[in-house]
Amino acid sequence: ARVEAEQRVTQFAADASHELRTPLTSISGYAQLYLSGAATDEDSVRKEMTRIVRQEAEQARIAVRNVRRTANQHLKALIKDEHLSEDAEKRAEAEIQKLTDRRIAEIDSVLEEKERDLMEI
Repeated sequence: ARVEAEQRVTQFAADASHELRTPLTSISGYAQLYLSGAATDEDSVRKEMTRIVRQEAEQARIAVRNVRRTANQHLKALIKDEHLSEDAEKRAEAEIQKLTDRRIAEIDSVLEEKERDLMEI
């Protein structure tokens, strides 16, 4: 049962990483487009790019939380099917929360970096 819970936590980490790839790529891509000089009206482009970057970051946060919810639902199913003890569930939930917090911190860090990049121009 513990092995299955650990496998679910590992799967959560993999799913969260997958969910982050596209939004983080978009954030980076939009910022690089702007920084390369492809845009001409700097003020309006900067505002639009900042809006887009913030929107993509929020979508990434939502995706991570959705993966966390799914992982926790799987844990509840294991409890119901008596494949996992409540103590093991609590440990797995704590690990899932740590992973969630770490991924959201990564999103916030990328967002801050890209906002700084956009404001420097």
